[in-house]
Amino acid sequence: MRFHLRPLRTSDVPAILELIKVSLAEESAVEGITAEGFAAQIQLLTRGRMLPMKTLTALLGIQWEVWVAEQDGRVVGCGAFSGRKRADLHTLMVAPAYRRQGIGQALLQKRLERIAARGYPCTTVAALDTNVASLGNLAKQNFEVAYHYTLYEHPLPLFAACPKLDHQLISRPVRRSDKGLIAALEQSISSPIKLQISDSVVAGYLPSLWSDLFDRLQKAGSWVQAFEYGGRVVGFLAASIAHGQEKGFISTPLVADADLHVLDAMMYQATTWLVQHKKSAVQIGLPDYRPLLQQKVETEGWARCLTWVYLVKWLKPLAQSLRKKSVQI
Repeated sequence: MRFHLRPLRTSDVPAILELIKVSLAEESAVEGITAEGFAAQIQLLTRGRMLPMKTLTALLGIQWEVWVAEQDGRVVGCGAFSGRKRADLHTLMVAPAYRRQGIGQALLQKRLERIAARGYPCTTVAALDTNVASLGNLAKQNFEVAYHYTLYEHPLPLFAACPKLDHQLISRPVRRSDKGLIAALEQSISSPIKLQISDSVVAGYLPSLWSDLFDRLQKAGSWVQAFEYGGRVVGFLAASIAHGQEKGFISTPLVADADLHVLDAMMYQATTWLVQHKKSAVQIGLPDYRPLLQQKVETEGWARCLTWVYLVKWLKPLAQSLRKKSVQI
């Protein structure tokens, strides 16, 4: 009997938890995500017949769907997508015994159909740069490379003491009045295609009440600060922790290349917070359009872990005509 695809049901959660045990991608372990930790996260998000998650994602303006592949009366694969203005493909898993039977490709095609039906202008997906087969399959679906994104890691503590500066670096909570500064800095340091296919980081630095509640639902925590140096705002930095993960994460620093000399002092404060939450290591993801930032962390002893290729598929002619630049696979 061939497999068939259908939307996720609440009753599928136990089967998904079993699928995680045998199908969690190897790169997840590098990110500090264990099968047990991921399963615990799924249980948090799907408790109460998924009503808390459905309510909060609706309030946040997030659309999402999870599709499962069923064969011989059992769930043998799943794939999801979610997004606001644009859709991201994620959480593709197929049980080992059922691979190379077209299940992964079918889940990809189904999600693309559903994303198009919902009216998204484009969809994005990440694949390891070493996964030639996946990159080839995505190319056949008219996905184009947007940029590369490398994950770096360093054990904690990062510094023995706070790096010294010739001027005092002042950190403070991010204010609503910083919104324009955040947006302007993001525009100045991001590639055009990144700005086009990704949500703005402004929401991450100025989360809404619903975002805070969603983090609580996931038992996640975050640290967000603005930094002033020499009488002006030079950057913003955010760190986060997730339930079931031993490693903390620092988002791509929102700081111009000309101000990278203050980055170590900024990172010291972020990693101090992670140490207080008993994290053993810190990770940071850096895109290839910030080469000076990548060079800085590499010369300071951060280990390069994985590199992802971020790809985009344009679903509307208008969105495709507006794109600034993309790199061929």
